[in-house]
Amino acid sequence: MKLTTLILIGAALDLSAAGAAGAGPAPAAVDTLAAADTLASIRAVPADSFSVIYRLEEIIVYGKRPRELSMVTELRAGEVAARGGGDIAHTLRLEPALSVTSGAKAETETRIRGMPSHSVLVLVDGRPVNTGYYGKTDLSMIPSTDIAAVQVVKGPASSAYGPNGMGGVVNVITRSGLDAPGTEFGARFGSDGLRLLNLATGDRRGALNWRLSGYEQYRDGFALSDDFEPTSIEDGGVRTNSGYHKAGGSLKMGYERSVADRYTVTLGYNWSRREIPPTVYSWDSPMWRRFPEWIRYGASINNERFIVGRFELTTVLYADAQEDRLIDYLDPSMSGDAIEFDSKLENLTTGASMSLEGAWGERHDLHAGLAYKRDAMDKKPDLDEPWVSHSIQIGSIFIEDRYTPFAAATVTAGVQGSIYAAEQDAPGRSDVCPTLAL
Repeated sequence: MKLTTLILIGAALDLSAAGAAGAGPAPAAVDTLAAADTLASIRAVPADSFSVIYRLEEIIVYGKRPRELSMVTELRAGEVAARGGGDIAHTLRLEPALSVTSGAKAETETRIRGMPSHSVLVLVDGRPVNTGYYGKTDLSMIPSTDIAAVQVVKGPASSAYGPNGMGGVVNVITRSGLDAPGTEFGARFGSDGLRLLNLATGDRRGALNWRLSGYEQYRDGFALSDDFEPTSIEDGGVRTNSGYHKAGGSLKMGYERSVADRYTVTLGYNWSRREIPPTVYSWDSPMWRRFPEWIRYGASINNERFIVGRFELTTVLYADAQEDRLIDYLDPSMSGDAIEFDSKLENLTTGASMSLEGAWGERHDLHAGLAYKRDAMDKKPDLDEPWVSHSIQIGSIFIEDRYTPFAAATVTAGVQGSIYAAEQDAPGRSDVCPTLAL
């Protein structure tokens, strides 16, 4: 798309005095004198102003066309803020066809049209953040104050997202120094010790931009409804063992070599300590558990470059690590003498992806790319047991065409091939998985 920038420069030109002095009536307005090929014009208006319009050189503006229609919902930063809540999980609870609940380990379970959480791919700035062992992501660890937009793809509409997206995709785009220059501070307080704090600062200097943010969330627990009927496990009031404490921060730095070549480096850290409420009925085998420590940190490098006219090449390199410790107790005292098991999990995910996307002819959008991801996990069922190692490697390549025969119709067809390899303390199996999508 090409735009022509016009700049208007005004200067006061008072001609009324001449008429008042008897020099005759004020001169009539001078009609526009412009050549059609230059768009330049000069107009003098009595007792008003003198304006000159200049034509500047052509400026090429690069942008993306939306790839999906009815199956995609996009929430911008303003809509996210309007829905309230301290994290993205709270925001998405109001989205149709999406179910965000709290799972058995006090972490979010995200379902799209009934598909389980491990079949919903979660992306943050283009990198997958689903953990390798369970394949899930705790959306409550993503503060809503850092969100520029959230895109939700409901259903397996595309082969471009690769494996693990059969249920759909949640694509989170975080804010940068370009979105919100300046410093922001927010604080919310409520019942049961609720405390939500966030601080962020960002700016732009020439080709560089940055955003540094941090947050803290704390709560003693969640209050049950007034009409809750007490049981032998739960007597009402504040839900037993339902408190949490979370904190974290991120740094996002961008560099624009040119309008068509941009780099972004992102660093993030999240920490939490949370309790896991038991079931409220004794016959439902209640468990007393807590995460004394849950840590996640990572880094990514993104490059977006426009090449060959209207085609954009996107490259992403990333590394993401998670460590957590889960303690299970025999009774509600949750003392050191009542520990049934004390388990640990360490996960390291590394990967890279490259995709090419752009218009092909008048009615076609072409999208092609390849990706590689490796999940390496070490599990320790109990402190006195040995570590168990497990790894998964997935490589995939795809090509997809989005055809628009006329304004109200779109046909998307694609093919994807994946190579899957799994190991657990010894060489495992490998599979080739072709996929067709229409």
